[in-house]
Amino acid sequence: MAFDVTVVVATYNHEKYVRDALASIFSQRVEGLFVNVLVLDDGSSDRTIKIVQNTTCPPSFTINILSSNTNNGVLRNVKRATNYIQGRYVAFLDGDDFWTDADKLCTQIRFLDENIEYNGCFHDAQIEHVDQLAEQHLFRGKLLYSHIYEYTETIRPNQLLNRLIIPSSSLVLRIKVFDDPGLSLIDDNYSILWKLECIAIKSSLLHYVDRSWSVYRNHDGGISKSLNLDFHLSHLRFLKCLLKDDYYRNTKYDVWRSIEKEARLLLNKYSSELDGKRFLSVFLLALHGSIQYYFLLGKEKFTNVWNHWTG
Repeated sequence: MAFDVTVVVATYNHEKYVRDALASIFSQRVEGLFVNVLVLDDGSSDRTIKIVQNTTCPPSFTINILSSNTNNGVLRNVKRATNYIQGRYVAFLDGDDFWTDADKLCTQIRFLDENIEYNGCFHDAQIEHVDQLAEQHLFRGKLLYSHIYEYTETIRPNQLLNRLIIPSSSLVLRIKVFDDPGLSLIDDNYSILWKLECIAIKSSLLHYVDRSWSVYRNHDGGISKSLNLDFHLSHLRFLKCLLKDDYYRNTKYDVWRSIEKEARLLLNKYSSELDGKRFLSVFLLALHGSIQYYFLLGKEKFTNVWNHWTG
């Protein structure tokens, strides 16, 4: 069977949720498309795999399981998955989230078929606060991603570099994105999808659909709850590497703007956790980023940025 799209379902101890995730995929009106459902399990110790194995696929869908006996981390599993992704497009669904519109997948694929200048398409997502502790830690009572982030119909690289977060279970990308050599810049388990989006949008665009077609479950087992110093240092390393990329070296203003912002956050929030060498490195990056503004923005705008940074 020649597939049109692969849906990557990332699971880890999702026995309470994975039925809903799979049911939301199999309820899609695929209109003649053939869908490869690739369950990417990171060493679940509960009944997640057993539930997936006992799930019956409707016509036009095939389900495959790529599992591990140990918890290897997101990056290693994603790299394994690239050998099993088939078709023209790849969609993403976390095993504890689910889709809410039966036409979501076809609508996004149809848009990408008709608009070759876009490498991806995404939409808004509802936030379901499963427990109070998670709600206090992340999103703080917000009910939609669009209540937190400002999306425009067309997303450009500078918006992503400024840490615009796209709901992971809303995204559909062209499969050719996985052939970009820039993927080698992704070297740890933090913000993998955001980094992939930064690669996908090079010389391209992402399209936003102002509809909520999925649900993100905010619970204490979510990976987002482990954000820490290393999370932000990972962003900083990735942004530094982008300066060497053939595309981003020609858009240095946007990269340096993001570096300066990330470095300033680190100095303000994590200065006590940085050792002397790393503190100096981060400080110099922030300073270098500000100096870049001088040349790329002009003196008047630089003064405003510098006053904001030091104020």
